[in-house]
Amino acid sequence: MSESIVEVKVREGKSVAGGIELYVNSFGNPGKAFYDDMLKKSVNIQHNFTILCLDWFKALANTKYFDKRNEASVEYARSISEVIKYGQPVMRKASSRGVEDVFLFDYRSDESAAELLEWYLRTTENNEAFVKELLRAHRTNQQSFSRLCCEWFKVLSNISARRKHYVVLARKAVKSYKKFPLV
Repeated sequence: MSESIVEVKVREGKSVAGGIELYVNSFGNPGKAFYDDMLKKSVNIQHNFTILCLDWFKALANTKYFDKRNEASVEYARSISEVIKYGQPVMRKASSRGVEDVFLFDYRSDESAAELLEWYLRTTENNEAFVKELLRAHRTNQQSFSRLCCEWFKVLSNISARRKHYVVLARKAVKSYKKFPLV
């Protein structure tokens, strides 16, 4: 097995957050392939990934524990609190058919990260465990995950899907986004 491949339990938010933390730590910024792959996923997965990002920012907006390494993402989360508070739909049911319990995750691969998130989003009903684990992560990794989410919002804001609620939310959220500094 390659040094960058780890086993992730896809039905456990804590395990998936740990895998995604490795991913954002190894790259800093996901490549275009990550976003291209997410756009190829079903509408329900795209919706649920957007909800995961909004859940992350909701938790981040309420955190008392931050420093210079993730201060920009906390400030951003607080600036979009109205989008988070009033506009957030619930997660959609996605088929978990074909999803195994363990995913061999290559944390240096954009495509593998998108697939891991798809498997997780097909099997979870809420993001509480994922978000709690990410709040325990290194502040720089929190900032990197926030950047991943904001770049996702930016990608969504450029597609022509007017009636998809998650796209509308992404467009509202991205208005406040200014690239976070690398620390």
